Amino acid sequence: MRPLEKRVIVALDVPTPTEAVQLIAQLASEAAGFKVGLELLMGNGLIPLSTALYIRASRFMLDGKFHDIPNTAAKAVRNAASWHPWALTLHCSGGPEMMALAADSARQAAEPRPLLLGVTVLTSLGFDNLVKTGEIPLEVVTALAGNDEAKEAYLRDLVLQRARLAKGCGLDGVVASPKETALLRELGPDFLIVNPGVRPAGSAADDQKRVGTVTQAIRDGADYLVIGRPILQAADPGAALQAINAEVNEALAQPKET
Repeated sequence: MRPLEKRVIVALDVPTPTEAVQLIAQLASEAAGFKVGLELLMGNGLIPLSTALYIRASRFMLDGKFHDIPNTAAKAVRNAASWHPWALTLHCSGGPEMMALAADSARQAAEPRPLLLGVTVLTSLGFDNLVKTGEIPLEVVTALAGNDEAKEAYLRDLVLQRARLAKGCGLDGVVASPKETALLRELGPDFLIVNPGVRPAGSAADDQKRVGTVTQAIRDGADYLVIGRPILQAADPGAALQAINAEVNEALAQPKET
């Protein structure tokens, strides 16, 4: 795992570019980077944000979560690369053809090319949600009825399966919940693991279901943590990020279990 001092990617989940630019100015010195997601993208935020991030020399993660037919997804990656993001996201559930073609498109981008990260299973989704969407077969539902531990194990295996597929298709890493990080680290030290759904000790889970603590995520091998509301909703976002960085550093300093 890379010995990074800064591991927190701040999620710019705010409604306007103006608010986002203010946060960038306030937090750039302490953040590993910034995530630009759908809320800002739909608010015409990328042009001023890309300029602000460039001026601050901050990497940004363009979290579009592409999920479409292979040709469309690959063209979206090609066009998104023109904004020079550090990383782009797409859904692993889009399938191997989509991921492989998108990876080819990313590799053809100008250097430094964007990293391509596969979203395994959204942290807002649990076993029961995937049953309702039909992603878990009824025979599995019947077999695991009443066994919460087995359901969690099944979900972890699903995440690992999608991560293996993503790696085989040429992706650089995955986005996954802290609950699967230790398992995913078995895919190799250079396979990037980005954890959303990470909360400082004592923070609310909000609408996330599969969450973990900062210490847990770092100890299990996460490369980066995507954190939004615990920072953005704090009275002093800068102080909140500094406190999280202190948790990160403390976890990194702890000896590894053998």
